[in-house]
Amino acid sequence: MADPRGPGLFIGISFGLLVLLAVAAMVVSGGMFVLKRTDVPATADEPMDRAAQIRELTGADTLPPGWTAQYVTGVPMMMQVAVLSDAPPINVKVERSSQDLGDQVVLYARVRGGAIHPTALDAFFDGHDVFGGGDELRLPSNLNPRLIPSETLDRGRFDVQNGQARWVTQSGQIVGSRRGGGIGATVLYDCRGGDDRIHLFFWLRYDKRERLTSRLGAPDNPRSLERLVNHFAPCKV
Repeated sequence: MADPRGPGLFIGISFGLLVLLAVAAMVVSGGMFVLKRTDVPATADEPMDRAAQIRELTGADTLPPGWTAQYVTGVPMMMQVAVLSDAPPINVKVERSSQDLGDQVVLYARVRGGAIHPTALDAFFDGHDVFGGGDELRLPSNLNPRLIPSETLDRGRFDVQNGQARWVTQSGQIVGSRRGGGIGATVLYDCRGGDDRIHLFFWLRYDKRERLTSRLGAPDNPRSLERLVNHFAPCKV
């Protein structure tokens, strides 16, 4: 007599297990996503919450004067980004890409170690053209706004809390909610103590006239850059 359990039963059980596993995976990943998304403000009426979230992520005791906390976002287990600008707070209920962040924008990105090859970082910040692209740092495509460089202006380094910072200033096209000529500084925090995460800082400013007068300073002014970068302390987080 044929086994009543037959191959059909085993196929059915196997299929059921696969469905259960898939549902469990969705629940777990969904839970992780919800946990990660708790760092994003829920409404446009929470500027203090946004500031607190950015302070926590960047290690800053206070936000630099003249800068508005806009939002914190990221990709789970990959990257977290804090955004500040010289514009009033955006409405987080409206698609961010459609809203103008103003004339000056600061982004701090904490990226999973290994996401950008150390050799590529050294090539960019130290000016070694090892990949035929030493003047452009390849970044995640969803990191916006960003500078598409046309000219490298300067490079340097200075001390930061618990480490050192290497920086590059460039001119080119800023791409974000609007597009236009501008200047930008890209900074890498080299933390002491074996931190394997990548800490990047970007200061973008529309209008590439160098050292244009502004109460916030300019990204191509080394003193302004050092002062602003040192307002944050990601190496202690």
